[in-house]
Amino acid sequence: MSATAIGIDLGGTRIKAVLLGADGNLLHQLYTPTQDGDDSVWKHAVAAAVQELKQYCTPGATVVGISAPGLPNKNNSA
Repeated sequence: MSATAIGIDLGGTRIKAVLLGADGNLLHQLYTPTQDGDDSVWKHAVAAAVQELKQYCTPGATVVGISAPGLPNKNNSA
């Protein structure tokens, strides 16, 4: 079974998502606007990106990591 990794970079203006193979090679990438102002929009965009990239993966062989410059809301809940 070949392991893959999905990486999410949650930025101020866009969300970057990549799928990497076990060898570290880039297999797929997606970009979508962050659309600040409504927490549910960026959360759904991240979930949709992960689901889209998972279609290229072997089931059960994928890890997901996310990076963000800080917590996206003042309540430290998102």
